[in-house]
Amino acid sequence: MVPTAPVFLTHVPSLVFVGIDWSSHHHLMHAVHRVNGSILWANLDLPFWLSRALLVTAGMGENHVAPVPGAA
Repeated sequence: MVPTAPVFLTHVPSLVFVGIDWSSHHHLMHAVHRVNGSILWANLDLPFWLSRALLVTAGMGENHVAPVPGAA
């Protein structure tokens, strides 16, 4: 259990990021009256940055003593 604790603990921020993104997307789609190409492209911005955050937290879980993933 102890060797997997850092990996598990770094998934907690990932879950928080997914929850924030899901909530933002939900509120965004309720505010939109019409969907066009601009809205669709703007909507892709949220998952893109979410995926970057998930990669950083995955790197922190695998290399919890490395300074670069923690700083990112």
